[in-house]
Amino acid sequence: MGLTAERICGVCGKKINVVAAIYATPEMRDNCYLCSDCQRRCSPSLSYSTIRTWTREDALEHMRLITELQMKRNSEFKETDAVMGGSKGNDKILCGDAEHGWWYVPGNPDFFTFDQVEKWELNIRTSDEASGIHLLKYKAPRADMPVPDRTEDLTGMSLNIYLNNHPYAEKVTATIGGAAGLLEGRKKYMERMYGYAEECYKFFEKFCGRGTISFS
Repeated sequence: MGLTAERICGVCGKKINVVAAIYATPEMRDNCYLCSDCQRRCSPSLSYSTIRTWTREDALEHMRLITELQMKRNSEFKETDAVMGGSKGNDKILCGDAEHGWWYVPGNPDFFTFDQVEKWELNIRTSDEASGIHLLKYKAPRADMPVPDRTEDLTGMSLNIYLNNHPYAEKVTATIGGAAGLLEGRKKYMERMYGYAEECYKFFEKFCGRGTISFS
């Protein structure tokens, strides 16, 4: 498509400028795009590569599914388990419904079953700044958890949950904690973040394989 060609959203018909079309707006089939407003009606777990295979009807069907799942979650989800975390420990990381076998990440419209979970991996963020203080390397509570080179290197943590048999998502990320907790002291921060991470591991170990949900 040339630079002077008109670009429109295939769902709502909104005009899209050239810069947005190049850098922030995925192109769908039939030379149309999915604008930022319509993207907000979709799952954040979608990749641009998936959207590029869509027609207008595919996009509308996905938006209908997201609305349906949110309504189902709001009306039927019964929270029996939750993992807390965040900089102050009062943010929910994961929510589970043992009766139905459902779970979700707060702040994310996606809705999953435990039997769709293939695996989970801890992701750590570390500082790029070299430090002259060489503290002892931290020992994680589990051998399958990565650790930074030095205790002062950790600046944040999240959990990547990989899925199978899901209609559109392959991975969802749950934020465990950020760098704000460093103000309380690095050792204490490390222990607290890894404590939250361990609870996430236990959450999936306890529930994976239970329950079903219909996406039809």
